[in-house]
Amino acid sequence: MALPPKIMKFLISLVFLSCGQEKEEPPKEKWEVRYDKQKQLDTLNKNEAANLSAKLNAISGKDNSLKFTYQVQKIVKDSSQPISIIGNITDMVQKDGNYLLKIYGTISKKDCLFEISVSPEIFQKIFNQLDLKYALHEGC
Repeated sequence: MALPPKIMKFLISLVFLSCGQEKEEPPKEKWEVRYDKQKQLDTLNKNEAANLSAKLNAISGKDNSLKFTYQVQKIVKDSSQPISIIGNITDMVQKDGNYLLKIYGTISKKDCLFEISVSPEIFQKIFNQLDLKYALHEGC
């Protein structure tokens, strides 16, 4: 049984009209765009941190037994390896000719506030990498 010509024309025109038209998704809100971008940057940062830690044979804080700051200090003193911390620089203070970096970061899945003393030379290397437009600087 064949379709009547009017219905056939209607179906053919409907097919042609619907071709090439993409369904537009509503635009994302600003916070959604920022959230997606931050998630992507966090993933890239964690991957780069893992690569850097592996390259430098750094202590990356996978030890779940760390409970207190003195334990982290002991690991740093007892080892010649650098320690890898992912976090944000919250403040920088000049003290006794060196610089004290205050970093809020994570080690062993525990949030900590680190105070790291660095020489003026190392401070300058770090400072040159900072974008002063932003209040927080995340990295490894």
